[in-house]
Order: sequence, then structure tokens, then C-alpha cells
Amino acid sequence: MWSLGVMMAEVLALGSPKAFSQISRKTTRLALERELRGVHPKARAVAYRLRAMLELCIVPPNTQVAPLLTWDCTETALMEVFKERDPLSVGFESVWTLRLLRKLLSWDPSERPTAGRALEHAFFRDSENAGGWMCVGDANERQYEWKSDCAAACVGTCA
Repeated sequence: MWSLGVMMAEVLALGSPKAFSQISRKTTRLALERELRGVHPKARAVAYRLRAMLELCIVPPNTQVAPLLTWDCTETALMEVFKERDPLSVGFESVWTLRLLRKLLSWDPSERPTAGRALEHAFFRDSENAGGWMCVGDANERQYEWKSDCAAACVGTCA
């Protein structure tokens, strides 16, 4: 599922098979190169990939890393980051794409959806029904990310 997330990011927005080796800030890259001078090239490549993942807010859970980030990891900020990194300056079509991508790229494998669960994500809805899953006739119009969560919460049907 991790690999699917990587391919999804590369194909849908980043347009590069080197999506996770790009560091957006030139000064950061230069500082990293200075710090890693003399380090084996393979280890240096891993350090660049880790930094690129951090810039996309892919961080290990239960660590002290997240508070050290000096950038915003909100959905709005990440949508903008993907748009900036997209060679066509388009980014993701909807926030549902970003939400699925973040689930697929969860650092902890147990937090990633299975293939079956991923297929019931709001991202895979047809364009006519773009948006999250909703209970038919529900007055509060709450949108669910996963069809099964909608089905569990609804008295009627989900659409």
C-alpha cells in the first residue's frame, strides 16, 4: 500500500519518479550537503529522501519530529505544496486525493488501509458524485471518507 501511495503521488501530482528525493528549499539542500559531506552517497540519498518526506508531512508516529517541523502540515498547506511541486502547477483535483494519499503513506503500516478498504475511499467515487460518502436524507450532510463508515452510521443508504 505504501508503494501505491508513492506511485499515486508521483503520477497524480509530482510528475517525477524522484518525487521523494526533491527538497524544495535550495538553502536546506545546501545545508544538508554541507552536513553530509564525506558520508557515503547511498546514506546521503536516504537522508535526502527522509527530508523530502518530512516536507510532505510524512513523519514517524510517536516521535518528537512533528513539533520540530517549521512548516504547516494542514490539508490546505499540503494541497499547495503538491500544486507547487507539480510540473503543470495543478496539484490534486480534490482534498479526497490528498486524504487517501496520506493514509497510504502512513509511516506505520498498521495505519495504512488494505486494498479493499482503499477502494471504498471517497477518492474512487465517480466525478458526478465527487465528495465524501453521505447518508441519503441526512439533514446534517456529514461526509464520510470511507463507504463502510458511512454505511455503519446511516439508517438508510449511502451515496
